[in-house]
Amino acid sequence: MNQYKKSDSSLSFSRRGRRVCRLALMGALLALLILMLPGDTQAETYSVANGVLTISGTGAMTDYRLASSSSDDMTTSPYENMDDVTSIVIEEGITTIGHLAFTYMNNVREVTLPSTLSSLDSTSMQFGSHPTRVNWMGTVDQLIGAVYGKTTGTRMFGGAALCLSDGQPLTELHLTASSPSVKAYAFKGCSTLTSVTVDADYTGSIGCEAFDGSGLTDITFLGEPPHIDPDAFYGVTAAISYTRSMAWDDLMSRLRGNLTWNSTVDTLSGAVGSQITWTLYADGTLAIRGTGPMEDYNLSVDQPWSYGNTNVTINRIVVYPGITHIGDAAFSMLRVKTVSLPDTVTTIGKWAFQEDLYITSINMPAQLVSIGRAALSGLKALTTLTFKCPLSAWTSRLERPHRYVCAHSQLREDDQLDALLSRSEQRLRFG
Repeated sequence: MNQYKKSDSSLSFSRRGRRVCRLALMGALLALLILMLPGDTQAETYSVANGVLTISGTGAMTDYRLASSSSDDMTTSPYENMDDVTSIVIEEGITTIGHLAFTYMNNVREVTLPSTLSSLDSTSMQFGSHPTRVNWMGTVDQLIGAVYGKTTGTRMFGGAALCLSDGQPLTELHLTASSPSVKAYAFKGCSTLTSVTVDADYTGSIGCEAFDGSGLTDITFLGEPPHIDPDAFYGVTAAISYTRSMAWDDLMSRLRGNLTWNSTVDTLSGAVGSQITWTLYADGTLAIRGTGPMEDYNLSVDQPWSYGNTNVTINRIVVYPGITHIGDAAFSMLRVKTVSLPDTVTTIGKWAFQEDLYITSINMPAQLVSIGRAALSGLKALTTLTFKCPLSAWTSRLERPHRYVCAHSQLREDDQLDALLSRSEQRLRFG
């Protein structure tokens, strides 16, 4: 009576088999669907009519090799030796131009590039004979973000006129807060470009030889300098208008090119001895540059940068590396708030910062070995002195450190000061 009844094990096997089959079928259908869906890129297609080569597709074009190359993983360009082509139109959808795609095209005079290009490098713009006109269908910021050069010897635009979607040539580049960085060799050989304006809130950078061989003649910076490669304006003859500041003065000597500097803000400057110069900027920063010791002064009115001489209130002092001595009374009786001293300073003269009422802290240089009498007296706002070397390196030269280092009623007593002498770095705190 039970001879036709299936065992539990055979029923279990049957269910498992059906489940495996269903999963396999679902996997096959999913794979088929994926193959049917359009991918991120499609190989470019092209057509030639009336001397115009039109390239269509989605995504990146194929990279090619030179005919003389033996690379097995790349093919030669199908556009080689198309001598009847005088114009190339790359349609919207293409994101990159194939490496060496047009190297052997000798008669192309005009190239139209789509706004969808995310990158455009100089090897993709190599032609047997370079075009005289390049049309860009996107915005200027899209262009800045896309173009970059790979080698110093290749000009991105090769002297061609670069025109925008409205048909007008690109004559001015305006870098705003939303503009991307200008990459190396980006506008090399762009003959139409004559001026560049950089807004104060531009946060990008300007790369090496970005404008070499272009038509650039006028450059305007409306604020502090962004990051600029020393060779950014190599090969350029141009006038640079800028608002003079300490940052600009530090950068100017490093930039190469035939550049004329036109400051929009007057600054005061002069010499301090034979090897040291000073510059007082409109923002109240006094910069001391050079090598060796500063001169000593008897009174604050002898300072060439004193308020009585310049009518500018100094609120910041920056002494550059190379200076070894801060002169007597060099910065006394100023309204300075911050002071920056380099580790090359070994001595500070007497009365150097006397009666600077607004200084709250000073970091003493690491190589300091001597500080003059009353150098820091009358600093009523001073709360912290930081020493980078043992205090004994110079306090032993003074009879009463608490009197001559800082004649301040709230300075620590001698016994408290002595306990600090053996430490490598200390802060004397007041108040």
